[in-house]
Amino acid sequence: NANAKSSASWMHAFDGTFVLEYLPKVSPGHFFGSSVRYAVYAAPSILLDNIPKILRRMEEGPPAAAGSGSGGSPENASTAIMLSAKRPACDPAQRGSTCSSTWTRLEKNDALQSSMYNMIRVALRGDMLGGGLDPVIDSSFLVHSLREEDSRLFRCDFYGEAAQWGASSDERALEFIVSLHDLWSRAVSHWTGGKVWWNANGGSWTPGEEVEGDGGEEETVENERRRLAESIGNAEKKQQEEKWMGILSATETQLFTHILPAEGMGIIHLDDHRR
Repeated sequence: NANAKSSASWMHAFDGTFVLEYLPKVSPGHFFGSSVRYAVYAAPSILLDNIPKILRRMEEGPPAAAGSGSGGSPENASTAIMLSAKRPACDPAQRGSTCSSTWTRLEKNDALQSSMYNMIRVALRGDMLGGGLDPVIDSSFLVHSLREEDSRLFRCDFYGEAAQWGASSDERALEFIVSLHDLWSRAVSHWTGGKVWWNANGGSWTPGEEVEGDGGEEETVENERRRLAESIGNAEKKQQEEKWMGILSATETQLFTHILPAEGMGIIHLDDHRR
């Protein structure tokens, strides 16, 4: 009956076969020897024309300026996972846009997952990635660092989150875990007197940060208008900039998620070259 079918469609998220689908992609550590430093995943629709360049960028880690005034140095900052921003598939603002005709209702698991994340996003005043119809990150290309234990724990968080929902894609789960780790990384840095250097131009709230001004209603409204204008004006530019997001770590090494621009680094999307 309908109820049994609905229950089965949800329970498949915890089925062993379904869970194993994510294992090589999301948590590949046990598929390689102890001497392997990086694991690269590329979907069948992705072609990488310069893997050495990608691995070199992974090895370089955060920019040298990371150590300036942050209580750290380039030596104790490392990239745990590298991925790219989602390419905009459709622009609803363009005349004649077909976005509405191509969008389809989410499946049950996807819709529930999206609703849950949006409730958390509202509670955090939007201080998380995403919130739109589609995720803002693309998981068709991933580079994992296999060296650090905390990188493995981050992958476990991602794997567990993706597997338990049984959604059609792991991108919302990855978006959520990346945001959650970054939120707590910024909070810990703030509480310990550090500087959240990687969020300097991110436009996200830093714990304890107050809006400048005397709190007057007129100034508050003006500040909101200014921030909204800046957000809209910089949205397109930010899509083409790399972004760093913190990952919780129990060691002195600060780990990061490195989100590359949607285009660049020799990442070729074969779908762009098909009719």
